[in-house]
Amino acid sequence: MRRVAAVLALVVAACLTTGAPAYAAQEGPRRDHVTPSADGVYVIGDSLTYRGRSQLLDLQPGWSVNGVNGRPVSAMPRLVRNILRTDRDPAAVVVALGSNPSRGWSAESLRRTVALLPAETYVVLVTTYKSSRWPRHGVRMTARYNRWMTQLAAVRPATCTAPWSEAAAAHREWLVDGLHATARGYVERAQLISDTLFDCE
Repeated sequence: MRRVAAVLALVVAACLTTGAPAYAAQEGPRRDHVTPSADGVYVIGDSLTYRGRSQLLDLQPGWSVNGVNGRPVSAMPRLVRNILRTDRDPAAVVVALGSNPSRGWSAESLRRTVALLPAETYVVLVTTYKSSRWPRHGVRMTARYNRWMTQLAAVRPATCTAPWSEAAAAHREWLVDGLHATARGYVERAQLISDTLFDCE
């Protein structure tokens, strides 16, 4: 088994013996509050995560999945802090943000936010795909965010990218509008995220 699988097994055992971690006060509106995960895995995202939530939970019912339509990438620091208020030592965090650009968000913003997490926490950064049907500025910013994710994954241990941008570009039939997925697309996306986490080194 991969190292991440061993970590998840330890988290499940701890939950069975000590119970789920108690809530601490969380930041921001209720939609940004994070629920505990039986597996210690937390997914934070925007409309793609919101619309694909059932497919993720069908595959990984022990995960905590929080997706909100229109959520900007700049919400990531608050969401990560809320994860840590729920679980001080999460096994893994999946970040699926980037469809909605935020003014001032930078590679350093991403690095600092991920640095809030314990060094041993696995991090999966899900790249985003936007076709040319969308405004040019948004397409450029999405590509920039994807590049920053790849750069961070190259230098932080236990960090990987789930290449949804590549998968979606190769399978346009999985998309309904050049961004959001079909039912089949969300199944494929969920499988990609799960596989990436369990293969992450």
